[in-house]
Amino acid sequence: IRVIFDGNANAYRANCVVELATKQGFRTSAIIGTLNIIHSTVETLTKMYEVPVREVIFVWDKGRSSRRMEVFSDYKANHKKEFTPEDKQWMEDFYKQTDVLHENLQLFGIKSYRKDHWEGDDLVLGFTTQLSRRYPEDVSIIISTDEDFHYTTLFRS
Repeated sequence: IRVIFDGNANAYRANCVVELATKQGFRTSAIIGTLNIIHSTVETLTKMYEVPVREVIFVWDKGRSSRRMEVFSDYKANHKKEFTPEDKQWMEDFYKQTDVLHENLQLFGIKSYRKDHWEGDDLVLGFTTQLSRRYPEDVSIIISTDEDFHYTTLFRS
């Protein structure tokens, strides 16, 4: 079993659950919550499939997809909205936490990828396609709340 996490979607969800911060005021909700999501998911899938999870991969958004923007000029045009200063600070804190996660997940044996002008769901598609060709008997499970994945939550070649 291989688990591919949509990093931004899972970290965002974790960041919304509880307010956690260090004594110095650095927000840690996304970090702690994401680590808990990983642990819980790996434990659940290991029990469900009765085999250990062999690989955990995280993929992250790093800007809007330049390819999608070229093809669809209105891509995410309806996502523009005015943010309050508090919203901006919350998002800035969130992105700082995703940087910490991306830079440190390797310490837990987790692969973490992001690429300029790529969205996580595009990277997930690339990984699942390559991995299913290379390991056709393996199961790759995508963990995301992104609506793009509602019909592709289990990928098996």
